[in-house]
Amino acid sequence: MYLSIHTPEKVIFDGKVSSLSLPGRLGPFQILENHAPIITTLAKGDIRYHTLSGKEELLHVTQGSVMLRKNRVRIFMPY
Repeated sequence: MYLSIHTPEKVIFDGKVSSLSLPGRLGPFQILENHAPIITTLAKGDIRYHTLSGKEELLHVTQGSVMLRKNRVRIFMPY
């Protein structure tokens, strides 16, 4: 699946990942390949994703939004 993480100033990450864990407003959730389409907001917490090389990345967020469609995840953060 393809992940892009954006702020108004820059693109933080843009590439393929094997899994993604997010801090949702109603609790943490995970997105895997072929997940159903979703649009939701993020709460304060950590975004964790695994690149195809197996490396785990961690990014702390205070808020944001997520949109997933056709194995393409876009995360937008206000800072």
